[in-house]
Order: sequence, then structure tokens, then C-alpha cells
Amino acid sequence: MRIRPSLQEIRSVILRKRIISFGYRYGKVPLRVEPRVLGHAFRTRSYVMLAWQLGPEEGWQLFRFSEMWDVEVEQEVIAASRPPYELTRQIATVDTCAVPVS
Repeated sequence: MRIRPSLQEIRSVILRKRIISFGYRYGKVPLRVEPRVLGHAFRTRSYVMLAWQLGPEEGWQLFRFSEMWDVEVEQEVIAASRPPYELTRQIATVDTCAVPVS
């Protein structure tokens, strides 16, 4: 059975700078990411999470909150800095953010 995360759970991992893994959409393999920002999508106003995906396709990804499930919080703390991401491209309003963004 798939368990959906709460918004508070995602806010907490962002503020605590924890790496997480979770199922997403129809994927069979959990994704492992460094969550950085929770906000509202520019077009739909639904909740989205901006995160740096850790392999196999490393880079910035935007994930729909409603399509995330089975979130596992790791003890590892986010330590690496990442290339900048311009939020105005896809996030209209920021709910929670633990790093400076433009």
C-alpha cells in the first residue's frame, strides 16, 4: 500500500536539510533527492517540490507533491552546494525553503 506524505513532513525535511527517497508517479524504483523548496506551481498552483536528484539522472527536478509516496528520510544531511535554479520559471510562490534561491 502506498503511503502519501504530509505537507508538514516535506516542510520538515527541507528545513532539516535531509536527503529523502520516495516513489513517484508510476516509477518502480525509488528516487533519491536533496529537497530544497516546497511551493506552488506557476500554472496549476498545486504543491511542487524542487529537489536535486541524485543519480542516475542527476540535476534539478520539479516533483508534484500529489504524486509522491512512501517517503523515507535519511540521516544524511545535505552538504553539497548545487548550481543555481531560477524559481520564477516554474514556482509561483514559495512555501518552505532552506537555501537561497533566485
